[in-house]
Amino acid sequence: MASQTLVAFVVSNRGRAHELFQILLRQDEADDGVKIEDAVAAYKTDDGKIKIEQTTDATAGEGAFGG
Repeated sequence: MASQTLVAFVVSNRGRAHELFQILLRQDEADDGVKIEDAVAAYKTDDGKIKIEQTTDATAGEGAFGG
């Protein structure tokens, strides 16, 4: 069984989260030792609500974050 690692990053805003995700996707494509199974971004809106964007939606089977 292959080992699995959970990695978390804290970034300053949604734009930086998207940039980081793009970097990680390129690494996933370039390195057979790296496999991204899922990615999630959680952030607080200006009105204080918590929003979550995820690459795969377990209920719908499609993603929202990577676009």
